[in-house]
Amino acid sequence: MKTTAILASAVLVTGIICGCNKSPQQAEEPPPKPAAATAPAVVDQTLRVEVGCAGCIYSVDGVEGCSVLAAKIDDRVVVASGEVGDIHGDGLCMQARKAEVVGRIEDDKLVIVSMKLDKPGDG
Repeated sequence: MKTTAILASAVLVTGIICGCNKSPQQAEEPPPKPAAATAPAVVDQTLRVEVGCAGCIYSVDGVEGCSVLAAKIDDRVVVASGEVGDIHGDGLCMQARKAEVVGRIEDDKLVIVSMKLDKPGDG
């Protein structure tokens, strides 16, 4: 009986001394989660386009009046939003003009960050 108690004590001491080197906090960690898929960054581009009133110049469906700018990009007309300037003051209800715009296409619209109109008659 003494031998069994001594052996049990020896096994217990050996387990404590040589046992697992991991503390409870260092227990097996789950594998890292894969990175979530992210949408590609939207990058603004500099574009040369023709701009004019969506209603008066381009007769865009669903646009009434002279409060919406549109841009012609590669023979396709899209509604523009963002920094569109003064449509009336720039004469864009009477005549389309070439412009350099910085922006991007989102949901079939041109989102303009900045726009520089050519002088009337240029381009």
